[in-house]
Amino acid sequence: MGVYGFDPLSKQMMLLSLHPGVTVEQINENSGFTILVPEQISVTTPPSQKELSLLKKIDPSGMVIGK
Repeated sequence: MGVYGFDPLSKQMMLLSLHPGVTVEQINENSGFTILVPEQISVTTPPSQKELSLLKKIDPSGMVIGK
């Protein structure tokens, strides 16, 4: 749903970017704990065709990346 990191001061999980089509509300609804959300949030850049080809080699059954 997004890319996460950790706030350097509090060490709490923080949202770094949203995957395309995902909202902050969906992030909050699908989390069992509070995730820090900065005022400015970017959208994750989708993988390139080359990156998708490599991922398909790593995950040929599509368990992680889907089919």
